[in-house]
Parts: sequence; C-alpha cells; structure tokens
Amino acid sequence: MPQTLDGIHVLLVEDNADARELMKSFMEYQGAFVVPAEDAASALAIMETMKPDVIVTDLNMPKHDGIWLIQQARQRGHLNGVPSMAVTAMQLEHEQIEAAGFKAYLRKPIEPDTLCSTVRGLVRRRTTPEG
Repeated sequence: MPQTLDGIHVLLVEDNADARELMKSFMEYQGAFVVPAEDAASALAIMETMKPDVIVTDLNMPKHDGIWLIQQARQRGHLNGVPSMAVTAMQLEHEQIEAAGFKAYLRKPIEPDTLCSTVRGLVRRRTTPEG
C-alpha cells in the first residue's frame, strides 16, 4: 500500500512540463499540497512566501540548476531544516548528493510509489528527534 502524504506541502521544481505535471499528480493523489515551479528562479520567489515541508527539484534545468537553487535557498535562509530531494536522469554517487545539500535523490524515470515514499520519509525524518 502506498505511503500517504496527507497535509505535506511540497515545492516541486521541474522544467519539463509533462514530468512536472506527472510528479505533481502522483503526490496530490496521495494527499500532498504541491506548488509547482518551472525553474530555480521561480522556486526562490515562491519560497519568499511559502515554507514547504520538502523541496523536490530537478538537477538539470536551463539557466540555474537544482544545486544552485539549494545553495541560494540556504544562503537566503529559506531552508532552515527543510529537506530537499534531487530528481535527475544522471547517475550520481551518494556523496555527491550529500555534498550538494540534498537528503535524497531519485533517478528518472520515477516510480510514483517511490517518489511518494521518499518524500514521506524525508518529512518523517525531519519531524523526529533523530532527523
């Protein structure tokens, strides 16, 4: 049975409109509130007024990539305990992901249940004393 995302606020950053809509639909079906952004600059603007429970971002985007987004969000004080997850078609090492400031990453194409369970796990870790 899939994990539920009831009440979780997700900032989803993906430049590909089809991929963005699919991931948004997967998470909303599980009860998440998803705010989509098509690029890193839009995501930073959204973070001025929204503090998500988790950020899910593509790494490869034109102009500014997902790593730039997380660095900028951290410098501007938008992260403050908000976990972030990278989604990418690239094969990355765990150390690369951690060094960039991500708590998790999924390789495209993404399975809906894997996306939702990973988001749930990040939020659960954030709200527990160990997280």
